[in-house]
Amino acid sequence: MASRKGFDGGASNGKQFMPRERIRLGAMSMTMAESSDKPTVLIVTSHERTGESLGRNFRAAGYEVLLTAHQSSALETLRWARPSVLLAHRQACDFAKLRKAVFAIPIVAMDGPEAYRSEDVWVEVLSRGADGFVCEYPTRELVARVRAVMRRHNMVHGSVSYTAGGIYLHRERYEARIHGTLLDLTRMEFQVLQVLVQEPGRVFARRTLLNRIGKEDCDTDEHAIDTYIYGLRRKIEQDPAKPALILTVRGFGYKLCDTN
Repeated sequence: MASRKGFDGGASNGKQFMPRERIRLGAMSMTMAESSDKPTVLIVTSHERTGESLGRNFRAAGYEVLLTAHQSSALETLRWARPSVLLAHRQACDFAKLRKAVFAIPIVAMDGPEAYRSEDVWVEVLSRGADGFVCEYPTRELVARVRAVMRRHNMVHGSVSYTAGGIYLHRERYEARIHGTLLDLTRMEFQVLQVLVQEPGRVFARRTLLNRIGKEDCDTDEHAIDTYIYGLRRKIEQDPAKPALILTVRGFGYKLCDTN
């Protein structure tokens, strides 16, 4: 199996390419990764056909896809986009360098079946900073394995963004959107929404919600949560009088209905 040199200036057996869809950058522009309710995968590979095939599989699984051929262009992309996961060919990138750039994002390496079956390659990949390693055949299994790496990474590091019911919430940016539209929330409204969107479908008692947002004081009226729910419904529901997202479960509390 012929080895491929680095993407940035080295020779490659594959054809170099640039993504067909270019996204205009600017201080006020929205990136796909930030404006979409879907998870985003950044794929780094110099093989055009492999990249396009992988892109089709991830799009079919509900992902937004960003494609780049080089580590340098991947790092440039990461200046304006924050994908949910980075998938890169084993010989394409310095994973230790990428890890410094994207500490909170899982990185998955990929290579052909021969390298994938090598224990030495596995050790090399994981020791260089990757969170997982997959065989680069563009299949649904690859997508499932990448999703599993994302799940494990989020369990260890804590997810910074959540999506449910058309709502996108980013904890570190203190940002929430409904179908891409930025929401103007108070601090308490944001915290309540974060609790609900983390576990869509779960019914939360009023006292549980108060505890989750730091209002553990027993003197706090449980019905204070109703005020925050009322404010949220005014901002995210099409008809606040007939809510379809934040539902009341009589006698119990509230839940977020995931309509996706």
